[in-house]
Amino acid sequence: MTDNKNNYIEINFAKLIKDSFNLIGKFFYLLWNFFVYLLHLFFKYYQISIILFLLILGLIFSSLFVAKNYSSTFIISSNAPKQEYIMSQINKIGKLINNHSYIQAQTILQLPKNQIKEIKDIHAYWRIDIDGDSIADYIDYKNKFQRNPQDSLPIRLTDGFVIRIIYSENLSSQALNTLKNNLVKYLLSLDYVKQEKQIKLHNLELLSKELSKQYIKLDSTSSKLNEFLLENYIPKTLSNQIVFLGNSNNFNPKNFVFYKDEIAIYNKYLETLKEKTKTQEVLSVITEPLYREQTLVFENNITKKIIYLFIITSVLLLIIDNWKKIKDFK
Repeated sequence: MTDNKNNYIEINFAKLIKDSFNLIGKFFYLLWNFFVYLLHLFFKYYQISIILFLLILGLIFSSLFVAKNYSSTFIISSNAPKQEYIMSQINKIGKLINNHSYIQAQTILQLPKNQIKEIKDIHAYWRIDIDGDSIADYIDYKNKFQRNPQDSLPIRLTDGFVIRIIYSENLSSQALNTLKNNLVKYLLSLDYVKQEKQIKLHNLELLSKELSKQYIKLDSTSSKLNEFLLENYIPKTLSNQIVFLGNSNNFNPKNFVFYKDEIAIYNKYLETLKEKTKTQEVLSVITEPLYREQTLVFENNITKKIIYLFIITSVLLLIIDNWKKIKDFK
């Protein structure tokens, strides 16, 4: 009984494979017949075929005289205002260029109109960190990144974003550099950016004063010794203490022992000073744009246009050849 059942399963499986191959064979046979039928229509209605051929030839020929497009990227970090705000302002400029609002774009970027017309797009993109090492793993050029609130990774990096400029081959390297500089100047001139800068500087000033008070409170040494330590010291860690070694003739070695709490406050004070310096700059250009960094070979989409033309023409020929049947069907 078991052997008969196994034989039955094997026969059914073999039949299934055979039927599958027959189905695939019929599909390719019908596809081949349809191709031959289309080819017949192109010869039958040769006038339309000639028009299609001339249009394709015209597209290819015209692409030879269209200026090539290039792209360059550079990274900027925002030290005071929110990164999202800076990116949105850059993308607004990109929309003006895409909508051919050259006069408004010219006012913002302070470039001659003929150079503005050579710019095809300006856009800001997020840098994405996948593994949590604070290093960008890829640039979200397609703007498809969606973070899952339940997952800690991947994340958008907030220490810098990418600006991509697309332009024609007629734009010089000097004009590209001027564009970058004028773009940064425009962003710095925005009222919101100025306000955020002042607010952050004010908060950092308050923090630095508070840290100074804490440091002085913990430190029982003289003001002269404090000045010396703040300007010049070589720390060596001993257990839970820090020993400062100097080469001055005016110090007592007993006074050069400070606890880690004081060092932590002092280091935080130094970080605050660094942050104040960065905030004064507001925007930092981390990497400069390389001229003609990437060639956009398929920018004109000639291949897509030819495919669309062929599909539209094929549908038109099918309708013409079967017009009587379509009328009778109605």
